[in-house]
Amino acid sequence: MKTPPRFLWLVLLFSIPLWLTASFLDATKLIPVKLPFSALQFLSVLLAAVVVTRHSGGSVPKLLLRGFDMKRIKNSRWRVGIFVLMPLTVMLSYLMILWSGIEVSDKMTPLLSIPIFLLIYSISGYCEEIGWTAIMTDLLLKRRGVIMAGLIVGTTWAAWHIIPFIQTHNTAT
Repeated sequence: MKTPPRFLWLVLLFSIPLWLTASFLDATKLIPVKLPFSALQFLSVLLAAVVVTRHSGGSVPKLLLRGFDMKRIKNSRWRVGIFVLMPLTVMLSYLMILWSGIEVSDKMTPLLSIPIFLLIYSISGYCEEIGWTAIMTDLLLKRRGVIMAGLIVGTTWAAWHIIPFIQTHNTAT
């Protein structure tokens, strides 16, 4: 079996218990943020990446260091983009919600919890990026090109988040 399909099967296999647990345990009522128990599925991606790397004879420590390897980014403008793109995207999506007329919650995030959120989202983002980038994107770039690799990884990533999204009691809109 080739690496990307094996990786995807393992991600699915490791995510299913979290999805099932979240269907019985509504963590959105237990913690102050609207995250289901299945939000822990970021660990599934890291675990699948480690298993696939180890099984294929690769170096797991080298894989884990990939998330901190800034030398791989040749163009320094992308280094700035890494830190600016996500906040800009969040701000633009918030403005689009405001302009669309959809009602926005008046609850504000307490300022003191921002460092905790940064830590949590950095760890989960790191775990996901190790798998989606080091395993999927790198191999697909060689075989399919930039556009197809982006479409395949992006679509897979979005589909994989559907169940936890539903478990946070979100509507389709």
